[in-house]
Amino acid sequence: MRALGLALAGIVFGGCSSLPPSTPPVPTWVRQSARVLETDSIVFVESDDDSVRDSAVAKAEGLALDDVANECSFVPTGTRTEGRFEAQTRHLTQVHVKTRVPQAA
Repeated sequence: MRALGLALAGIVFGGCSSLPPSTPPVPTWVRQSARVLETDSIVFVESDDDSVRDSAVAKAEGLALDDVANECSFVPTGTRTEGRFEAQTRHLTQVHVKTRVPQAA
C-alpha cells in the first residue's frame, strides 16, 4: 500500500515539476520599423498571419516583396529573404519576414 502511495505521489509531483516547452526568443528585427536604411542595403520587415502556416508564410513574403516593388518599381536582382520568425497561437500562425535589398554601387 505504501509503495502505491509513493508511486502516485511521484507521478503527481513529477508531472507538476516538468517545464513547459520553451519558445524561441523573438529576434530584435521583428520589432523594428517596416523599412530600415542600412549602410549597404535597405531592409523591409513585414508580417501576416493565417490559420494555415504555408499561407501565412506566403502572405508575409508577398507583402515584403510588394514593399520592395513599390519602392524600387521592381524587385532588383540580389533581393533576398534574410530571416523568418514564426509564432504560433491557438488558431493562427504569425510569420515575420526580413527582406534585404542591396543598394546599387
